[in-house]
Amino acid sequence: MLTGKKPFKGDTATDVLIAVIQKQPPPIESLLPGTPSALKAILVRSLAKDKASRYQSAGEMVADLKSFMETFQAKPESSWPPTKRLDSDSQAGELSQYRTSISRYEIPEPVEKVSPETNMDRARDTAARLSTVPRKNEKPRMIPILIGSALVIVLGIIAGTWNLLRNKLPDKTASSVNSVQGLERSLKFFLTIQKMRDGQPFREPFESSGQDVFGDGWKFKLNFMSPQAGYLYVLNEGPISDGAISYNLLFPYKSSSQLAAGGSVETGWYQLTDHPGTEKLWLIFSSRSLDELETIKNVEVKEPAQLDFIRRLLDQGSRTVPDVKTDKVSERTTLTARGDSLIYALELKHR
Repeated sequence: MLTGKKPFKGDTATDVLIAVIQKQPPPIESLLPGTPSALKAILVRSLAKDKASRYQSAGEMVADLKSFMETFQAKPESSWPPTKRLDSDSQAGELSQYRTSISRYEIPEPVEKVSPETNMDRARDTAARLSTVPRKNEKPRMIPILIGSALVIVLGIIAGTWNLLRNKLPDKTASSVNSVQGLERSLKFFLTIQKMRDGQPFREPFESSGQDVFGDGWKFKLNFMSPQAGYLYVLNEGPISDGAISYNLLFPYKSSSQLAAGGSVETGWYQLTDHPGTEKLWLIFSSRSLDELETIKNVEVKEPAQLDFIRRLLDQGSRTVPDVKTDKVSERTTLTARGDSLIYALELKHR
């Protein structure tokens, strides 16, 4: 009120609260030269950070203010506080300097200029108001302000720390939701094809999304990658045997089915011979190891329990068709589906 400026500043309310607790206000002489030492002492004691250094009651502050006013009134010729007058032209000139770079600065609000008489009237009003406050068992007004400020800052620190930890630590709640709704799984694949002629490689191998028409005797590899960890299986749907479809386990065969997060897997070579038509390969990417497939010892699946598991698994998978996106430039196909297992039927044309 004496200087027309706030003792603590900040870009945000939190910055102001931190400044109240941690920083000292600028000396009043820097804002109002010639401030009487008695008034300066009252301000310093009122804004002290240490509780013991502040006024312990409003009565103490009233007494000091009355003492200061009596001393000040005894010197009517005192030149304090100094005044500075600005005519309208000079003030407009100051504001125009800010308007020319308004994208970088804000135009400051004009500071109210008051006379010494007005300051004295305000001091008397303040003393009168304070004198009506009970003096006994009274707590300084700065205490609730500082306590409230400290609580806001502590809560802000706790919230910031929680957000930081939440981004780094596993979210158990999210895991629970995913276990119910089904975590989205993604699998990208492409084929490496080797043309064959008279039993010998013909030209260089090339990459394909699997939409090429295979010639007799051509070989191919499957290449997989995924941002998630999981277990990968490739089944080849064979001819009908004993009234039911037969299956061959192409991958894994004497290797691990595990695919690391962000990793890649390349199968061995497979060859298409005889039986022109369409070969159906079932790609299975599961979040867990499928024991029924891990225990298959031979390429051809013969155990009734294993065959029954495969049929039920593929029947269930065929009800949830994954989203399929093929990049014709890179020849990569990306499969996306929700659930513990992603199951896709890849059909290869063979002439």
